[in-house]
Amino acid sequence: MKLSRVLSLAVLCGTILGISTAANAGLIAFTDRPLFQSQGTITENYGFEDWPSGQINYPGDPYTAHGVTYTSSHNEILGGFSGHNNNTALIANANLNPLSGTISGTNSNMFGFDLGIFSDLGAGATGLVDFSIVTNLQSYAFNNVVVPNVNTQTQTFFGYTAGAGEYFTGFSFSSQSALAGPTLDNVTLGTTLTGIPEPVTLSLFGAGLAGAIAMRRRKKKAA
Repeated sequence: MKLSRVLSLAVLCGTILGISTAANAGLIAFTDRPLFQSQGTITENYGFEDWPSGQINYPGDPYTAHGVTYTSSHNEILGGFSGHNNNTALIANANLNPLSGTISGTNSNMFGFDLGIFSDLGAGATGLVDFSIVTNLQSYAFNNVVVPNVNTQTQTFFGYTAGAGEYFTGFSFSSQSALAGPTLDNVTLGTTLTGIPEPVTLSLFGAGLAGAIAMRRRKKKAA
């Protein structure tokens, strides 16, 4: 087998497995919460339900809970059915934008959350949000993300696992509308099953690739 074909096969297998050989492999995104949570051990999953329902609560600025410090300019927790038709408790920024925070420790390479917007003026069924997720290695930007208005729909789940040697340190969410603000619920932190994922199949393929290259070299010398 030609070396070029062997290397092409290696790239193809890495793509199928969702693996990058780069030092910073980036984030792997999940849209299904059970699938995301099956990737490792969940250490925190906070839904703000310990705050009173039926009212707006002001926990202080900053507000720290379950491994996250919310650094927004005016944190508010909307208890279930607190005037926004939200049936569960949510955190938001009373000044609307941004909703930001930091993640403590160096062990969280899993980060998930339910995201939406709220607006007293009825911004419609959906809204556009720009957000960034920060790790110890870099900041990742996500723009023009469509999320539901909590006045009319439940929030959308987003989950991410980090690459090798990478862990989550912070986030910032901003609505594109000056009349709406982002909301978070069920903020989840965890550690992947292997800490630094390295599927056995990839290791075996790597061994096979090394053998193929060595065999090609021996044939070339014999010729």
